[in-house]
Amino acid sequence: MKKQSDGSTKTKLGSIAGEIIRGLTDDNKRETARETAENVIKFLKEKNVANVELSDIDYSHRLPSKSMTKRDIVVRFVSRFTRDQVISNRKHLAKTETFIKKDLTKTNLHVLMCVKKKMPGTVKDAWTSNGTIWCKDFSDNKINCALQRL
Repeated sequence: MKKQSDGSTKTKLGSIAGEIIRGLTDDNKRETARETAENVIKFLKEKNVANVELSDIDYSHRLPSKSMTKRDIVVRFVSRFTRDQVISNRKHLAKTETFIKKDLTKTNLHVLMCVKKKMPGTVKDAWTSNGTIWCKDFSDNKINCALQRL
């Protein structure tokens, strides 16, 4: 079973284990890891998310998908500083079809979605930070979901 790390340096890019980026076009079906990293760097710079260089990326690759037009990209950054910069500036993507999210384990993703969707009368918002699931109740109390019964 995949263990959720503290989220140190992984991110997914989608619409950046690392971060997931969703929404970047996938023109080359045989894209190499280097080409994927270069596309991520170009995208992050164009959208003023982060000034990332090739040396800042440990690895990046596209995930398999039934939709071959915009496959997700997993990116692992070399340092937490770079990762945190990307995560904190992802707000620049608000009006685009691309977003960046943490790559969560299947279990943590399930728990997060359950908290968000199945507890609308109790939970105002839910999110993850460094591998921990947090939520906010309607009194704006921040709660560690792993430690509290909701």
